[in-house]
Amino acid sequence: MKLITKQTDYAVRALGYLSGRGDTFISSGEIARAENIPASFLRRIMQVLIKAGIVAAREGKNGGVRLAVNPATVRMIQLIELFQGKIELSDCMVRKDICPNRRTCALRTKIQQAERRLFQDIGKTRLSELI
Repeated sequence: MKLITKQTDYAVRALGYLSGRGDTFISSGEIARAENIPASFLRRIMQVLIKAGIVAAREGKNGGVRLAVNPATVRMIQLIELFQGKIELSDCMVRKDICPNRRTCALRTKIQQAERRLFQDIGKTRLSELI
């Protein structure tokens, strides 16, 4: 299990690059070269970020992408869920059939505690802290 996938990692790196450029529109190619991200992969990531309203895009000669929000308003958990879906540490808590050991499983209780702590920490982490 990976907590952070390449998509999420690349998104954070690209957003960090954009945050240092203010309102200037930057080409995806420039970001890809600067952050060593495959250009085709970055374009797909940017489409997701544009759709989510985190990045703004403009076409044309002076076009490109720029950060559309204040980095302090973007939480890491948002980016993880945007690219990976909801984080779940245990399959037993998400499958459709309820586990017969659900009430007596000691591991389930510990996993739930770890999930709560993880979500609290990641939920507090803002993009501005990572850049």
